Amino acid sequence: VSGLSAFADQQIRIRAYQKSGSKTFYNNWVTVKAKTNMGKVSGVTVSDLTASSAKISWKAAGGAAGYRVMNGSAKLADVKATSATVSLKAASSYKITVVPYNGSVTGTASSAVSFTSPCAKVTGLKTGTVTDSAVALSWSAVSGAKSYQIQYSKDGKSWLSATSSAVSATIRNLDANTAYTFKVSAVNQNGGKNQNG
Repeated sequence: VSGLSAFADQQIRIRAYQKSGSKTFYNNWVTVKAKTNMGKVSGVTVSDLTASSAKISWKAAGGAAGYRVMNGSAKLADVKATSATVSLKAASSYKITVVPYNGSVTGTASSAVSFTSPCAKVTGLKTGTVTDSAVALSWSAVSGAKSYQIQYSKDGKSWLSATSSAVSATIRNLDANTAYTFKVSAVNQNGGKNQNG
């Protein structure tokens, strides 16, 4: 019997019948009670990913009164809506599932979505030796960083890029007597692709 509401009490009855000529003869009804399962959460996605938070969204599950966002066996959030912004630790791996619930009854967990959060913000950025065509930079190491991306600009609008595997770099071929702005972000990998903190 299909097309029933999820997580709902059902009564199903069955009876036998027999035709004889133009007449139909029915037996007594036999009734059984059952309760359908809660629907399963699907379509889990991760967006607005930063070093400290992410938005987890999903499609509603039939019969659910709320949803529990899990990282492995650890609970991150309980919500009534179909999305939640959860707190993260920088440069950490996550395996997110969403479990529907109604009262004390929990449904089947969604398929897992895995990701690694970006690195924390670079601190301690400072200049060292400055010449007419180069500027030496250094900064503090960031946990989980595989490399660092440096961007520099004369007008704050157009940016050039460089990379470094160390916590220092010298940017060369700069214009003499010119003010530059420098910024540095830590880079790690998420799903085999580089991401910036």
